[in-house]
Amino acid sequence: MVARRRIERIGVGALGVGLGVGATVGLLTAGPGTASPRSARSTTSSVATTTVPSSPNTTTVAASAPTVIDFYASPTSAVCARDQQQVRVVLVWSTRDAASVSLEAAGGTLADAQPPTGTYPVPFDCPAAGVTTRQEVTLIATGQGTTPSTPIAVAITTPSSNGNGHGPHDGSGDTSG
Repeated sequence: MVARRRIERIGVGALGVGLGVGATVGLLTAGPGTASPRSARSTTSSVATTTVPSSPNTTTVAASAPTVIDFYASPTSAVCARDQQQVRVVLVWSTRDAASVSLEAAGGTLADAQPPTGTYPVPFDCPAAGVTTRQEVTLIATGQGTTPSTPIAVAITTPSSNGNGHGPHDGSGDTSG
């Protein structure tokens, strides 16, 4: 019997790539001065690596401007007794996204660097008998920017004498006559 040999055909493109790779490997692995593809060597190379620590996972959230949730005076109309020099009005507030607040009236600062939610007693001067004065008070919330409140009005009244030498009294001041 005649043995048949199996002949496989290799495409020209595959043959070219194989020869090109073999020649390149032979040149790179041959010693200096030789270009023999027969002297192939196995080489191992090491590459120095530098590990850079990754930054921590961070999420950037745009902070909101502060918001005044509530702001009022208690009482909103204070009555001074006769000969009383000052009457106290308590300002009450709450905010959101504020780091601090300040309280302003008549272009001046009543209190600065107050907490985002709180109360503050403000002494207002009593006017002359029979006179009512009004003060507009504004809360300024500070955080990512500033937000002023709508001004609130506080009325301070000293009534006229009523014949007995004593004016009306709201319980917040001096009771001596």
